[in-house]
Amino acid sequence: RKHPSSPVLVRIAEALDVLPSDLLSRAEKSDTVAASSRAGESPNTSGKGAPEPLDAGDSERQLAEVRDLMNRMSPGDRERLIDLARRLAH
Repeated sequence: RKHPSSPVLVRIAEALDVLPSDLLSRAEKSDTVAASSRAGESPNTSGKGAPEPLDAGDSERQLAEVRDLMNRMSPGDRERLIDLARRLAH
């Protein structure tokens, strides 16, 4: 239920013999299914909803936030973030 720090996430993933990005992906899917169940919705089993069109203002704000967050991350965490984004985009 808590959000672990990056070093803790890496240790958990190593203990489970999975990649940290896979662990995050599994946790996200689990949260989505649980939230859908609580809301009385049927879960999206494909993991891909229809993408919403990008609003220029929102897009720029989100990119700025991502840049700010990445500036505070270690190089390894940046790579994990990019890997996760690639997986979510497919």
